[in-house]
Amino acid sequence: MIFAGAVRAVSPRLAPLAARWALLPLRDRRALAGLGAFFLAILVWLALIAPILHYADRERARMISAQEDLAWMQANAAAARQAAKAGSAGHPAAGQSLLAIVNASALAAGLKLQRFEPEGERRVRVTLENAVFTDVMGWIVDLEQRNGVTVESFSADGQPQPGIVNIRLTLGMPS
Repeated sequence: MIFAGAVRAVSPRLAPLAARWALLPLRDRRALAGLGAFFLAILVWLALIAPILHYADRERARMISAQEDLAWMQANAAAARQAAKAGSAGHPAAGQSLLAIVNASALAAGLKLQRFEPEGERRVRVTLENAVFTDVMGWIVDLEQRNGVTVESFSADGQPQPGIVNIRLTLGMPS
């Protein structure tokens, strides 16, 4: 009865609903009120709490990944400084062909070249399949910095697995 009076005061459109509510037995009104509270709780969970928890989990995973990256960088900082001091940047090993440099550096980087074909003395076409993209990029940067090898053409096709690609590239040695 109190509810019906409050509803009529709020809106004349809700008056018929309030009248039907008042005609329901007390047990039915309690059951419907409980069901309404249950649906309200589900709505609050789906609209507010679940998205907040999902966001927190995602950000926690990003933080852990960033911490792992930082730890890796700190662990390899000494090796990077030592390589920089070696002064081999931009100078291929004496007497080595581009094909030998590319093959040796790919093996050192843990990459398996599917195909590599020389195109004269200063160019090599290389194909890698199902390679980790970041590993290939690190290898290319290393080739450029240590040996002066440049990328003349590059093509990558993504695979269903994230971060895995098929790559075709042409590497060249400046004159």
